[in-house]
Amino acid sequence: MDNTALRIATYNIKGLQRDSTAVQVTLEETRADIIAIQEPPRGNHGKKRLHACAQAAGYHVIVPGGYPRGGVTTALLATPQAAQRVHAYGSATLPLNVRNWTPQWRTRLTWPSRRGYSYARIDNILVVNIHLGLSALERADHLTRILRHMLTGDAHNYVIAGDLNERPDGPSWTTLHNLSPHNEKPHPLMPATYPAHKPRHRIDTIFTGSELHIHDMHVHDTPTARAASDHLPVIATIQPTPTI
Repeated sequence: MDNTALRIATYNIKGLQRDSTAVQVTLEETRADIIAIQEPPRGNHGKKRLHACAQAAGYHVIVPGGYPRGGVTTALLATPQAAQRVHAYGSATLPLNVRNWTPQWRTRLTWPSRRGYSYARIDNILVVNIHLGLSALERADHLTRILRHMLTGDAHNYVIAGDLNERPDGPSWTTLHNLSPHNEKPHPLMPATYPAHKPRHRIDTIFTGSELHIHDMHVHDTPTARAASDHLPVIATIQPTPTI
């Protein structure tokens, strides 16, 4: 990594429930400086399992998952070189409001789970990792809270990466695009990330603030990645926006 480019990946690893060795290999293959993880393993040994997988792939855990001292359904990894440039990091838990799930239960019986987000500042770039829920009302509420807390003042030097649990024509994508219209406009034909074994939907993505731009963004689709989790990783190279 150098001072002008940052390689970011976002990857839902399904709690390492599928194939942890394949996850490890996929993490290595991303060659990312920072990896935004969704659904890190939970339970009594969840953090140890994440640390072991990350270490085997050559990464440090900057923010672990878990609750209450962790990013809940998110975690952040960094290469040893990138970790030295991280000077602030943290996480927050988002409220669980069962009333937001009432409309969801009319069409799909899914039990709500507590969610959170994590963040790290590498050099002068703020990286925020989000994992929105299955309820549309909850997604809207949580995204509003995250943006209000993280993007204070005239902050434009940010990266938001994560699993939106929503297709590109959804309101969460629109909100994030409207913050910085220079990002690629979400559209239904964006390469799919879910389900990994036969991708049909794009629900994972990366956005940047106006002081940054995405030089390249692609879905990492390999046989190993398809076996590792139910999501495929998205990888982007982030660079400062050229000044005129």
